[in-house]
Amino acid sequence: MQKSVAQQIRLNLNVITPDNFEKKFKELRQHLFPDLKSKDEADLEGEDWDETKKLTDENINIDILTLIVENIFRKAQLEKEYTIFYGQLCEEMISLELKLRNEAAKIANMKNSQFRKTLFNVCK
Repeated sequence: MQKSVAQQIRLNLNVITPDNFEKKFKELRQHLFPDLKSKDEADLEGEDWDETKKLTDENINIDILTLIVENIFRKAQLEKEYTIFYGQLCEEMISLELKLRNEAAKIANMKNSQFRKTLFNVCK
């Protein structure tokens, strides 16, 4: 992973707030899931959704995923007043990952989330 990418990710996580959440979330998404769209997003944009371009474990950059998860976890530990906010950020990331896998964001499907698995490993 390039140093500048890691710096961009850390910067996004350092400046993310409820006020700029949507913008910063999209930037983090581009690092973690570049150029992937969910079926719903493709439908909204009037595009054909290609089943072969859905998210799989093989096309997740584990280094970037780990960097994002570790930094969110660290920030939640250091900034206790924002713990709920960082929890919501994790929830949004997991939900997005499942949508990109073309799976419903249900408890039964949570076991398929690499973000969730990585978060659990960081928490250990």
